[in-house]
Amino acid sequence: MTNPPSSSSTPTKTPRRIVRGIFLPTRMTTAAAAAIVATLSIALHLQGVESYVVGPGLGVNDMLSRFENVQCEIQMTVGRTPDTAMPPEWAASGAKLGLPLQVQFSPQAQDNAESILSQEPPETLLTTAPDSPNFTVTPLKEPSFVSLKGVETVVVTEGHMACSLSSATMMQYSFRFFLDFPKGAVKNDVSLPAERIYFMTACWNKDDTILQQANQWKENLQKSLDKVNKEIEQTKSTPSTLLQKTLNFGNYWDLFEQRTEITSRLRALDDAFPSQDRLSAGPNDTVFLKDGVIAVKRYGKNGREEYHWVGTFGFKDFSSSVNAE
Repeated sequence: MTNPPSSSSTPTKTPRRIVRGIFLPTRMTTAAAAAIVATLSIALHLQGVESYVVGPGLGVNDMLSRFENVQCEIQMTVGRTPDTAMPPEWAASGAKLGLPLQVQFSPQAQDNAESILSQEPPETLLTTAPDSPNFTVTPLKEPSFVSLKGVETVVVTEGHMACSLSSATMMQYSFRFFLDFPKGAVKNDVSLPAERIYFMTACWNKDDTILQQANQWKENLQKSLDKVNKEIEQTKSTPSTLLQKTLNFGNYWDLFEQRTEITSRLRALDDAFPSQDRLSAGPNDTVFLKDGVIAVKRYGKNGREEYHWVGTFGFKDFSSSVNAE
């Protein structure tokens, strides 16, 4: 992930979180997160795109329907991520534990849905609109890996999934689910904790033009940045007297501020609208981030939920269940 625009607040080390659907690095304050959203709002009003209005897009329930009885493979990669909030000794060697999963997403009966949402403590990460259906995530095959003990099988049990519109402006959906790993898994100094594991990523409707539009904004900004950089280099290399340098200082400073502003906008757009090489095709004309995150839930000193990253995951090979009615 790229660094956020600078903030007047002093960053403090906090666990990785998702704020307004944007994946943020660890050293990020709420003020800095707001700076990214504010910068993005400016970027959405660049010259030439003022008339672009994001339409109603795809509703949450319509988006959820695209995952009914969908099966897929998930590749989990457990291990340290940059600036993880896990203890220093956890996976300190830098080794990874790869776990291949096969799951199915299915609509859930209402009585069972109410039971999961009324758990204590509640699963706030899976909160959706009152009229949105709830989905179960059913493991189709227990994953396994090879260690010094031989082939080890990992126990994983059914979980739940939710999808919500995290940003109407960016037409970005938060796609989150959990699975329970009651016995965990250990390979060398890498361990998947024996508890509930959360999977978090983002997705878009492939038919929406917002990603394509964002790419055009990035291209326009990059052209502007190249132009400013060229003018800065020309100003620096042009022979001049001390008096001329003094008179030109104001122009040079203006160019420097322009470069800083354009760079901040580009970073915000890159965070909010991933480039094609960071995306992968999902089922039924959806698009996902290639790399989502897996996390464990912890509670801070103030009792607030924190999700400590323990690795990454990616979807592949989506298909519809042959048993779906």
